[in-house]
Amino acid sequence: ANLVSDYCHGVRHSPNECRCLSVVWKFDGEFRLLRHPSKVVLCCARVETLVIFLGVLNNEAMGAIVAVIGDKVRFEVRVAGKPTPKVTWYKDGEELLESRRVEIKEDGDTHTITLKDLTMRDEAKYSCKAVNQKGEASDKAQLTVKEPVAPAIKGLKDQEASTGSTVKFQATITGIPAPDVVWKKDGKELSASHRITISSDVESESYSLIIQDVDDDFGQYTCKASNSAGETEANAMLTLKGEPPVFIKELEDVRININEEAVFHARIKGNPTPSVTWLLNGTILNDSEETILTQQGDSYTLKIKCVTSHEIGEVVCKAKNTSGQASSKASLTLTESAPTIA
Repeated sequence: ANLVSDYCHGVRHSPNECRCLSVVWKFDGEFRLLRHPSKVVLCCARVETLVIFLGVLNNEAMGAIVAVIGDKVRFEVRVAGKPTPKVTWYKDGEELLESRRVEIKEDGDTHTITLKDLTMRDEAKYSCKAVNQKGEASDKAQLTVKEPVAPAIKGLKDQEASTGSTVKFQATITGIPAPDVVWKKDGKELSASHRITISSDVESESYSLIIQDVDDDFGQYTCKASNSAGETEANAMLTLKGEPPVFIKELEDVRININEEAVFHARIKGNPTPSVTWLLNGTILNDSEETILTQQGDSYTLKIKCVTSHEIGEVVCKAKNTSGQASSKASLTLTESAPTIA
């Protein structure tokens, strides 16, 4: 065959001397087509290539690999060359042979070894060497085998949040192998949604749960971590952020006739729920047949039956919780009427 082009990467070569260790040779008619990012170079069909490693499909660059006792690991490479290279695997420099726990396979230009049921004796430097008449290529990787370690959870803390806010639970979770992590609320497993984000960073051992637009989300949250060595969990509470009492409906003045019933009503919000005290002219009122004190939700009511001149005066409602206190006042007076003679 005639030499169509004797340039490779812009450098002139004599026939049959075009070589490259980072490309794939492919047939194009009777010629081999050398594909390059910036050019196409044709060489005659009789060219034989050096052994070429096309890259590692599994375990990038065959670098450092960490596995756990009992695990299974696989090394996989692709090798090209003409004549077809002979591929040999090594463990710490000694040829690795197939056995009950070592599986060696070849599928076209793909070569793999699989190590099953790992033990500490499998920790070593593994290498792959490919050789043909034109040259050789090799790659290597360090396999580290570790004892499994049960998960441990640190840093999960109780949170307070206001309605409509965003809250984040975060924990550091360790373990070998890296644990599977599940988040629960009041015993029910949570899934990611438009309001809930579950994230993990195995490398930094950081795991988080983010809840947006907090509403009916208060309760107990559980983080559960498990791996082959065991499992553990940690709990944290999400509570409504403390709010001091606020009168959303103030007391109103009451004017009645003697011996009639007087009713005072207020609405109070706060977190925790406030404790409420009623006073009449500075004296604390207790629930009785004559003074009835009731509460329903955020609604508080005082009823004074059969009012006499002794009950005329100032009524005060005081609300208090751990975040603060508030009060509201109103007057109780008698309706004026013209004197009558019986």
